[in-house]
Amino acid sequence: MQGRNEEALAAADMAVAAEPENFGLPVGRGEVLEQMGRRAEAAISYRVGLHRFESWLEDATPEEAANYLRFHALLLARLGRAPDSIMLVDAERRRGAGGGRLLALRCEIRAEANVELQRALADCSEALASEPANETAFFARGLAFLRMERWTDAERDFTAVLRISPANPDALYGRGLARQHMNDTHGAARDIAAARRHLFYIDSEFGRRGLRQAPPAETAPPPPD
Repeated sequence: MQGRNEEALAAADMAVAAEPENFGLPVGRGEVLEQMGRRAEAAISYRVGLHRFESWLEDATPEEAANYLRFHALLLARLGRAPDSIMLVDAERRRGAGGGRLLALRCEIRAEANVELQRALADCSEALASEPANETAFFARGLAFLRMERWTDAERDFTAVLRISPANPDALYGRGLARQHMNDTHGAARDIAAARRHLFYIDSEFGRRGLRQAPPAETAPPPPD
């Protein structure tokens, strides 16, 4: 949070070395690297985390595996393996568990990976029909709308998230981006500033998604006399 990235990375390295079976620590280290703009190294760290997780999964109970489904699915998607991630969720759905939660997760995977966005919208809408307060579904659908440049729809869904969780930094930032494109400059600035207060690295999170705050518009020079 102090911007001391190299020291943060050193701390992450020590944590990973201290607990070699802990699959979450290499993922956290990857997130530090990603915030530093070192994405190729971040991907290597994510793959280490995935390898450790899959080793742990071999001896996990079905209940333990189900508890980590979202972690597993989103980690695969972050590594560019969205089809594998969706197959994982579909296999869980065939077991008859999850309902709207799994539909929302499948929507989230597609929205995060920026693939099959119409299918993402259908999944999120179906999830919300059965669970009207599903925060994941609202956010994922808002993200899909943002990628599709449907700014009003994105603003509406991010606002729905904020009614449930007023301090959600992703929803605040997403709504700020939508409002920028709707020419609501002041509303956008308020949302993005609030998002940064709640999560100091929110810009890098949206940068990872390929979505960034637009630069301020240049002021046109005055006409010549």
